[in-house]
Amino acid sequence: GTVVEGGADRAKQLADAVAAKLGRCAVVLGTSSGGRAVIVAKVTDVPDLSAGDLVRVGAQAVGGKGGGRPTFAQGGGPKVDALPDAVRDALAHARASLRST
Repeated sequence: GTVVEGGADRAKQLADAVAAKLGRCAVVLGTSSGGRAVIVAKVTDVPDLSAGDLVRVGAQAVGGKGGGRPTFAQGGGPKVDALPDAVRDALAHARASLRST
């Protein structure tokens, strides 16, 4: 997980590219678009983990919301400066979820 430049479309492309290289993984990327924070999550071959859950957790840090499918989700909020916290929180949630299964 990291914060990247280029907006939501670029973050989606990068998430797809990273997941294609890694195979079984959870990818969380943060970016900004139009002055707002954007969080993208992609989960590949991890049945006990939902990208929608990761985005919901991350979006809380940026003062917003989000969701989506178990394999891909997007969300965001107004607090662009909190993007590193959002990515960190989402990844922490992923690790905790995987440890509990």
